[in-house]
Amino acid sequence: MTLLPESTNAVLAIDVAAILESPLAKSNHWSEPFDPKFAEQLTRLPPDAQRFVLATELGLDHLEPVWEFAALKVNHAVDVETLRADIDGRVDSLAGKRAVRTERESVIVPFRDNRLGLIRIAPRAWAALQVRHAETRSAPCIAPFLADAVVRAGGQTQIVIALNVEDALPMEVVRNTIARSTLLANSEVALDALAETFSSLQGFVLTVQVTDSMHGKLEMVFRNPPSLLSKFSKPLMLDLLASAGSSLPEFYQWQPSQVDNALAIEGELSIDGLRKLLSLLHYDVSDMVRSPEGTLARATKPVPHASAEYAKRVTRIVDSLKAVANDNSFATQVLWTDRAAKSIMRLSTRNVQPEIADLGTQIAYELSDIVSIFHNAENTAVMESSAQAKPAIQWHSRLVPYEGYRTPYGVYFRYMPLSVASVNVGENLQHRERIEMAELSKANQRATEKFYEIQKKVDELGRQAELPKRD
Repeated sequence: MTLLPESTNAVLAIDVAAILESPLAKSNHWSEPFDPKFAEQLTRLPPDAQRFVLATELGLDHLEPVWEFAALKVNHAVDVETLRADIDGRVDSLAGKRAVRTERESVIVPFRDNRLGLIRIAPRAWAALQVRHAETRSAPCIAPFLADAVVRAGGQTQIVIALNVEDALPMEVVRNTIARSTLLANSEVALDALAETFSSLQGFVLTVQVTDSMHGKLEMVFRNPPSLLSKFSKPLMLDLLASAGSSLPEFYQWQPSQVDNALAIEGELSIDGLRKLLSLLHYDVSDMVRSPEGTLARATKPVPHASAEYAKRVTRIVDSLKAVANDNSFATQVLWTDRAAKSIMRLSTRNVQPEIADLGTQIAYELSDIVSIFHNAENTAVMESSAQAKPAIQWHSRLVPYEGYRTPYGVYFRYMPLSVASVNVGENLQHRERIEMAELSKANQRATEKFYEIQKKVDELGRQAELPKRD
């Protein structure tokens, strides 16, 4: 952990050795990198890896990384020239240390004790500074919440993902979130008490146990026991996940469980579900995976193995989106489609036939077009609902008689003004939801048409890579 930068707010920790010893890994030959099933491996880390930690600083608005710093411990000393040849990179120097720069401009830096650092999405000066700090740091500098999460990855719990939000959410944002939540707004708990509880939120932790299947547990961790929230822990967590667009269908089958200072749900996790969750941190280590063809293969011509593996990964990413097709949430559609597009763009094209790599790029761009469709629909819904919304409170005034008196000329009344307020918050909310659903329906229709074109490109990708025909 001493390699990880101080501004880290999210981590992914993997006990690679423990995963490869699991029945699931052994039955699928995940420890054999050139076996056809290796492409389906959960981690795609080299089999000589022991532990892996990815640290990143995520922007909380859209969960986009500012930088990435991955640390990998292997079971042997690392030679820069051998590493360069294995991954077809070029030798570089960073902060006075010999390093290897990959085809996608990531930098791999060997450290002492058989450790490697992989730095991505970062200015060179920042990367050099982190290398200097990592060389001299004697203790972890990441938040204790994240350090505890990293330590949990080991033995029976092989994968841990953690996001630290402590002191990152202003009270105004917390109150607005509570007010927008139908579940919380309709609860009997006072707003101030709810806001105070949420202000002690430290973050989220997902743990995964891999045996002959996978079992996941998602925790929402607080500094103090969240007793006010315990009676509706599962619906609350599902509500928050859905609002962030990061929900999965299997989460709805998970059951609430008791954890100190945390709300938690747990249940069976599919390989496809885990891949989606890993994509939240843009997890991809293909820069570190050795090519079986070696450096000379690239110098002469592309090879079928690399092209087939690339096509399989693109196909799997696209197929994973079928589970969220026509989901009635802008956030869900945007997040997973965006992650799919970026995952394809970040795949290694080393030794891949150019026409197959071009098809993959086209598919990624068309997925990005789908993201734009949903963004535009969401913006249209916001503008229309704002333009058509009534004032939150409308005052209606009129004169009403309050006293009558009789005169020789008849009965007369004295009048006083009376103002009546009508509150339109609920009506506006219902109207906004109707507009959102209408725009979402239109967007889903356009996205379905676009996705049909993408599917045809995926089929063409499979034909060119000579993959078995898809169902």
